[in-house]
Amino acid sequence: MSHFCSARAPALIAAVVISCAINTALADPERVPAPDVHPWTLRAGGEYGRDSSRGSLASIDYTPNPETETAFSVAPWFGVSGLHTDAPSTSGGTISTGGRAYLEWGSQAIHGGAAFDTTTDQTLRRSNRWTALVDLAIRHWAVGLNIATRTTHFESFEASLADATRPSITSQTAVTASCSLHDVGYGASVTYASEQWTATLAGSGNHYDAVKCGFDVSVPSRQQRLDRNGFQQLAGAFLARAMSRAGGQIGSDTRLLQSTAGASLAHHWTGFSIALDYEHSNDEFDSATQDSFSLTGSIMTWQRLTLDLVVGTTVSSSVGTPFGGLYASVSL
Repeated sequence: MSHFCSARAPALIAAVVISCAINTALADPERVPAPDVHPWTLRAGGEYGRDSSRGSLASIDYTPNPETETAFSVAPWFGVSGLHTDAPSTSGGTISTGGRAYLEWGSQAIHGGAAFDTTTDQTLRRSNRWTALVDLAIRHWAVGLNIATRTTHFESFEASLADATRPSITSQTAVTASCSLHDVGYGASVTYASEQWTATLAGSGNHYDAVKCGFDVSVPSRQQRLDRNGFQQLAGAFLARAMSRAGGQIGSDTRLLQSTAGASLAHHWTGFSIALDYEHSNDEFDSATQDSFSLTGSIMTWQRLTLDLVVGTTVSSSVGTPFGGLYASVSL
C-alpha cells in the first residue's frame, strides 16, 4: 500500500465524520453561519498484540478546509508524525522508531509535494526515504501517486565468507561486514468518497539494487556486491531480524517490502463511522508474506474529538496474531 496509507485511513474517516457534522450545522435555510474552521488535527494512539507486541503513533497535520476553499484555491498541506514499535522477543525483540514529515502545495483539485521519513530498527538498520507525492481529486474521486527513493545502512555483523561466497572451500573465514542497500518504490491509490461511503484501493512495489558490502579483510570486488540470495546467505540470523514485526498496522509500510496491496471500505452515519481494512504484503528478504485484517469504529464524542477503536489480526506463515488499538483525534 502507498506509504503510511494504513495509518492515514482512520484519519480520513474522522475527516468525513467532521465534515458531515459541519454540513448538519449549516442546514438552517434562513441563516447560513460562517464555517467552523479547524484545519489542524492532533492524533495519538497505540496498538497491542496478543504476542505482547506493541506500537504507538502521534501526528499533527494541517489540511485546508474544503468549506472555505474553492476547488482551485492554492493552499499548503503539511504535517509530522512519529512512531514506536516493539516486536516480541520470540521474533527477535526488534525495537523500531520512525518519523515522517511532508509538505504539499496546491488546490483541492490537485496538489503535490514531498515527504521524508526515517526508520531505525535497533541493532539492525537505519533507513532514510524521500517521496514525491501527487494527489488529484474530481467530484467524488481522488487519486494519489507517489515515487520514493530509500537508502538503508545495516549495522555491522559477523559473517563467514566461506558460507556465502566460497562454498567449495571447507575452511571458513570469519569477517565483519558493513552493508548498505538502495531501493526505489512506486505507489498508487484510488478513493471514492460520498456522504455515506468511502472506498479505497491501493498498492505499491519496490525495486532493490544489489547490496553493497565492505569487510574488515580484503576480498575481491565481485564479492562486495550481492544479490538478494547472496546477501541472505551472508547475513544469516542477523537478517532474520528484518522479518520480526509488531502485531498491528503501525509502521507496516516502513519495512523492507517487495510489494503491498490493500483495500478499505467505510460507511458513515452522523457522528459515527465503521471501516474494514485489508492489506497483503511481501517482504523483500526471505519472501515472507503477511495479511492484515482490521475493523475500525470511529465516533465523534464532541464537536472536535474523535475516538477510533481498532480490532484486527495479522497472519504470517499461517499464524494469526490478534491485536487491538485506540486512537484519539482533536481538531483545532
